[in-house]
Amino acid sequence: MTIEFKNKRERQTIGLFFGIVWIIMGLLKIFVPEKFEWTNTWFLILAIIFIYGLFYRKKKQYLTLENGVISKNSLFHKPLKVSEIKRIEKKAKKYILKTDLRKFTIDTKIIAEESLSKLNTELNKLNVEWN
Repeated sequence: MTIEFKNKRERQTIGLFFGIVWIIMGLLKIFVPEKFEWTNTWFLILAIIFIYGLFYRKKKQYLTLENGVISKNSLFHKPLKVSEIKRIEKKAKKYILKTDLRKFTIDTKIIAEESLSKLNTELNKLNVEWN
């Protein structure tokens, strides 16, 4: 099951706009000067990373819950086994899933309403303490 982001079209459009502007600036920095300098490619590198991040978030969404494992879809993610969850705290639009060794925070204000109801259903199925 995939837990999706809210559809913030304005944010995605602005991000894509900045990515394109940075690509144009990077290409101008590379091809306009008489002498090539490696540092002129930073705009281009940052733009590619930024646009890749936009498309990655669009494809993978926020959370994945499969085979008893919940994970955030980010660059450095640590999956959490659902069976290890001991307690769930609900604080200010966040869920904090606690195990014996770590905490896993879920930001509910960026989750789409339909996905949030699915997540709530799955979390309510767990036999854990809620605070």
